Amino acid sequence: MLSSALLDYPCKRVVLLIDDPQIPQTPEEARLLLQARQLPETLSGLFAQASAILEEVDFDTPTCALTDLATAYRSLARWLQLEVDSSDDGAIRDHTDRWFSERIVAPIAARFDARADTLEGSDTPLQDIRAEHAGLLQRFRVEFTSFERKRYANFSHEANKAMNLNSYLSLLGRSLVERRVDGKLVLEDAGPQEQADLVVPRTPYVLTLDADSLLVEEYARELVSILETPGNEYVAVAQTPYSAVPGTTLRLERAAGATTDMQYIIHQGFTAFQGTYWVGANAILRMDALDDIASVSTEDGFAVKRYIQDRTVIEDTESTIDLVARGWTLFNHPSRLAYSATPPDAGSLLIQRRRWSNGGLIILPKLLGYLARRAPTPRNLLQAFVRVHYLASPAMVNFGLLFLFLYPLADAPLTLWIPLSAASYMALYAQDLRHVGYRRRDLLQVYALNLLLMPINLGGVVKSIAQGITGKKSPFGRTPKVGSRTAMPAFYVSCEAVVLVYLLGGAASDLYFGRYLHFAFSAINAGFLAYAFVAFVGLRTGFSDLVAPARKQIANILAKRPSVKVGVTTRRRSREALALLHLPAERAARLAEENICECVLARRPDEILASLATLQSPVGVEDHKCSLRGRTPVGRSHLKLHWRRDRQNGAEDVVLHLIPVQGGSIAYVQKAPHLRVSEHAGTHLVTDRA
Repeated sequence: MLSSALLDYPCKRVVLLIDDPQIPQTPEEARLLLQARQLPETLSGLFAQASAILEEVDFDTPTCALTDLATAYRSLARWLQLEVDSSDDGAIRDHTDRWFSERIVAPIAARFDARADTLEGSDTPLQDIRAEHAGLLQRFRVEFTSFERKRYANFSHEANKAMNLNSYLSLLGRSLVERRVDGKLVLEDAGPQEQADLVVPRTPYVLTLDADSLLVEEYARELVSILETPGNEYVAVAQTPYSAVPGTTLRLERAAGATTDMQYIIHQGFTAFQGTYWVGANAILRMDALDDIASVSTEDGFAVKRYIQDRTVIEDTESTIDLVARGWTLFNHPSRLAYSATPPDAGSLLIQRRRWSNGGLIILPKLLGYLARRAPTPRNLLQAFVRVHYLASPAMVNFGLLFLFLYPLADAPLTLWIPLSAASYMALYAQDLRHVGYRRRDLLQVYALNLLLMPINLGGVVKSIAQGITGKKSPFGRTPKVGSRTAMPAFYVSCEAVVLVYLLGGAASDLYFGRYLHFAFSAINAGFLAYAFVAFVGLRTGFSDLVAPARKQIANILAKRPSVKVGVTTRRRSREALALLHLPAERAARLAEENICECVLARRPDEILASLATLQSPVGVEDHKCSLRGRTPVGRSHLKLHWRRDRQNGAEDVVLHLIPVQGGSIAYVQKAPHLRVSEHAGTHLVTDRA
C-alpha cells in the first residue's frame, strides 16, 4: 500500500480489499482482521503529515515561496526517511524490507534533497513554483480506504481473487447505501433523496496489485502514458511482468526467484508476437475494456457482475482470452517496474506453483476456438504457438519428464538427440540467467528445483483434468504471506520420496541390463532430486511434515474431546446477547438483524463484566452451523466466564469467552454441554467432565 501511495501520479485512491471471513474463528484471525481494518486510517494519518508540510508554503513573494518550497522538499525527504521508512517500528526484518527502503524510499528522498539544492540558488518564476507545489500536493494527497465484500449478501462470497476484484470494480462510478433485505445486509444504489453510505468515483484506469508486490515510483506514470499514446486506444492491459525481490539468502527463495525472473524474459517474447498474457500480480487495466467483457449472473437471488472470470484459479489468463477475442490487446513494458516476494519455504511455494499449473487445460478449448476464427497467416500462427504453449506447457513438460523417467530408452542414435537438445536448451537458459542478474551455475539449482516441483505441477494439472470431468471448480489456494513456515502436505512429501526411490531403482536396473544412456539419465536426476529435497525442504522438516497427519490423528484419539460449537443465535436472543455487551443501540440492532452474535468487538472488557454482575437471567445461545474445531485454550490471555440458566427442561450451561486483542476484546457466547458446574463459595467453577 505504501509503494502504491508513493507512485509519482496524481489523484490516487488506494483501496485495501479485505477478504477475511466476517466472523473470525480464532483470536489470531480476529487480531489480523482488526489490523487490516485499521491500516487505511493509519496510512491516512501518515500521509496527512506530508500534506501539512506542503500547506506551509507561503506564496506572498517569489523569494519566500522559493525558500519555503525548498524547505518543504527537505522536510518531505526527512519525513520519508523517518516516518515512511520506519513505519514498521523501524525494523529491517528481511531483504524485502531492505529493498523497499533502498529502491523505493531512498531514491525519492535523495531526489527531493537534490531538488531543494537546485531551488535554493535559482530564480524560478512564481507561476512555476505554484505549479510545482500543486503537483506535489496532488501526489501526496492520497485517499486510503478499504472494502469488505463479505459484509454484504448481494456480493459473491466465492473464495477467490477474481470475485474479490469483481466486487469492487462493480462499484465504480456509483453512490451506494446500505439496506436490509429479508434480514440480510445489502449494498445498493442510493435513491435521489438518500445520503450515500459509500461513494466510489469512476476512473478510466485501475491498478491491481497483489499484497506481496511492490511498485517503483515511475510505474503508473510510464504505463498510463503508454495507454494514452495515440494508436493505443485498444490496449486493455499495460503491465510489467514482476521480478523477484533480490537479495535473499535462502537457497529455495533464490532458485524460485530465478524461475520467476526468467518468465520476465519469456513474456517480453510473447509481446513481440502479440501473444501477451495478463499477469495478475500487477497491471493497469482500462475500465472500458473490462466493461466490454463483463457478464452478469445470479447468485442467491442477487445479480453479480463479473469482469474477470473465476472459472479457474488463473483468472488473469482466461480474462486475456476474453479480451483478445473482443479485439483488445495487451502490452508488456520492458522496464522492471514491479517486484514481488517469492515464497521462502517449500510449503508456500507448493501452493503457489500448484495453482499456476492448474487451469491451463480448462482454458485451452476457449483459446482454440478463438484461434480457429483467425486467418492462418504466419504472424497469427506464431501467436497461436506461443499462446497454446503457455497454456499446455505445465501438462506437456511434466508428463513428458515423467515419461522419460518411466520408459527405459534404448541406446540408439535417435535417443542421443534427447540429451543434445536438453544441453542446447540449458546453455540458452544459463545465458538468460546472466541477463537477469544470476550466475550461470545457478542453472543447477533451478534444474533441481524443477525436478522437486514436478509432482506438484502434476498435481495442479490433475486438478484441471478433474474439474474438466466433474465441472466442480478447484478451490483457490492463496499463497501464504506469513512469517512462519508453511508445512508441505504429507502426500507430496510421499510423492517426492517415491520418485527418488524409483529413479534410484531404475538406475540400478538400467546398469544391470546395460542401458547406459538411461542409467546416466536416471542417476543424474536422482542426484539432483536428492539435493533439492535436502537443500530446499530439509530431511528433518520433510519427515515432520510426513508424519504430521498421523501425529494429529493420535492426538485427537488421546484427547477424546468433542468439537466446540460456537453459537449463532436466533434474532431475539441476538438482541439479548448484544445488549449484554453494551454495544451502541444502532450497531446492536444492525448485527442482531444479521443474526451475528458469536464474535463481536467490545472496547472495554470491564463494561462486559459489570453488565454480567447485574444480570438476573444469563443469556442462552442456540447452536447453528458454525463450529470451531478444537477447544479454545484458557490461559492468561483468555477469560472464560460460565454460568447456568434454569429452563423448563433442566439447566443449561453457558460460557462467555473474552479474548483480548489489539484495540479491544473478542467476545462470544458458547453453549457448553461438555462442561459441568460445581458450586464453590457462590462462584461457578468450570471443569472438564473427563
